[in-house]
Amino acid sequence: MIRTFIATALASAVLAIACESYASGPIDLDVPGKLEAIARDHPSHFAAIQKILAEVPRQPPDERAVVTWMRTQFDAQNIRYVDLIMTSLPPKKRLEFSLDNTAYVKVITLTNWQAKAVPVPDVAPVK
Repeated sequence: MIRTFIATALASAVLAIACESYASGPIDLDVPGKLEAIARDHPSHFAAIQKILAEVPRQPPDERAVVTWMRTQFDAQNIRYVDLIMTSLPPKKRLEFSLDNTAYVKVITLTNWQAKAVPVPDVAPVK
């Protein structure tokens, strides 16, 4: 009886903590102060995030290459680097990933993206 009560109480506590951490969503690394908090609270995550943020813009801008690289180099999970480029100058992409069940998100400025001007084709006016 006591074992059942203790097991139930422990399971409830674990679920409450897990739900609380997932309910808040990913940590947005674009928010001022978030990286400093991570450096203070999770130094190993901070080191990995610093390397990721420095190297991702130099990777090919395709999701497969980045996913493979992040999994092998940093044991990152749930990686999304969608092939949707934001129309800004310079162009940007959204990166989502998890380290040890903590989700992070960051907008990455692409440094190796070569944009080129394309002329608008001549079209007959609509009457």
